[in-house]
Amino acid sequence: MNDYGKFAYKYDMYFSRFDYDGLADYLMELWRCSSLFDNKILDLGCGTGSMMLELSGRGAEVTGVDISDDMLSIADNKLYEKGNGYLLRKADIASYRDNEKYDKIICLCDTFNYLDDTGIATLISNVSSMIIDGGYFVFDIISPFIKPDNKESFFLSDGTKLEMIRTFKGKKMFTDVVITNNGNISSEKHEQYIYTTDYISELLEINGFSAIKVYGFMRSEERRVG
Repeated sequence: MNDYGKFAYKYDMYFSRFDYDGLADYLMELWRCSSLFDNKILDLGCGTGSMMLELSGRGAEVTGVDISDDMLSIADNKLYEKGNGYLLRKADIASYRDNEKYDKIICLCDTFNYLDDTGIATLISNVSSMIIDGGYFVFDIISPFIKPDNKESFFLSDGTKLEMIRTFKGKKMFTDVVITNNGNISSEKHEQYIYTTDYISELLEINGFSAIKVYGFMRSEERRVG
């Protein structure tokens, strides 16, 4: 699985307009709950902890797992400053498993797509063993209908120039991240896999999940599996 390098320290600026608060509210609508007190939630691929911050602020006991030391360091500082209870663990989510039982397990922001077929199958199997009966497993995936090769270029709030160059080959998407700051240029490559909802739904069913539903991102209308 890819490990974030210098991009980890620009990640929150890159996602500065992302509505984590709105996403947390959306999840609570899906979960049909008005409070998360006494809920144990596992965030697989927690990144810099922004989603953990929102959920713990709503009363949940949240455990975050990520493979990146840099991401976990940022998450630790962010969560510590806000005074929320939390637990962070360094691990590859493809093989992560513990002995706890969680009410909800999440894997958001395209994290699922960093796993190959074996990783996806193992993660889903492990999640099935860690979630309570009647619990929720919520994740998002990159659509196989995503636009073709493309390039984005923009400036972050600190003046850093960020370029995202995406290319596609078969069922893989490659993203070259180029960071230019004060004349210094660094880059890193991310590799993701594109899956259909049919394929993921079949793996979920094999591992005992039921009531499988597919939605557009932060949409309330259910979509067909495909």
